[in-house]
Amino acid sequence: MVKDYFMGDEKSTKTLIHLMKYHSQKINGTLAKGTIQNFQITEGYVLKFLKTIKLKDIYLSRLNYKFICDFESFLFQYYPGRTSQSDEP
Repeated sequence: MVKDYFMGDEKSTKTLIHLMKYHSQKINGTLAKGTIQNFQITEGYVLKFLKTIKLKDIYLSRLNYKFICDFESFLFQYYPGRTSQSDEP
């Protein structure tokens, strides 16, 4: 998939949510329970981040450095249990 993208042969329109679900299916039963739980928590953070940027999903071809940096910034500012990003810690 990555090779196809860089070679210009990208024919599918895979999304980040699709990839996360696929990954979850692949790791289920192969890794420790705590590791799988950490992946699920990370998936939740990605979904929350997408919601803050008013997206339900994003095509893999749209993932770029800005998206990664914005997600990193979201993670540094996110506090579990708060109702919104504007709440004070």
